[in-house]
Amino acid sequence: MFTKKAHHHAVFPISMQLASALQHLARKPQSSIERRTAMKFETLMLNSLFAACVAICVSTLVAMLA
Repeated sequence: MFTKKAHHHAVFPISMQLASALQHLARKPQSSIERRTAMKFETLMLNSLFAACVAICVSTLVAMLA
């Protein structure tokens, strides 16, 4: 007898395999060049966020003092 969960997975085996493969590909970059590119992008995003936060804090401080 199939349980509800097993029956659900039995109906869509190909889509489940595709979803698993896509998750695996999305998680692991294929080469060290892709990893470096991903890290450079993440570093750029974090630096941009930090700069935006500092700008907001400084503008708030200036507005309070003026």
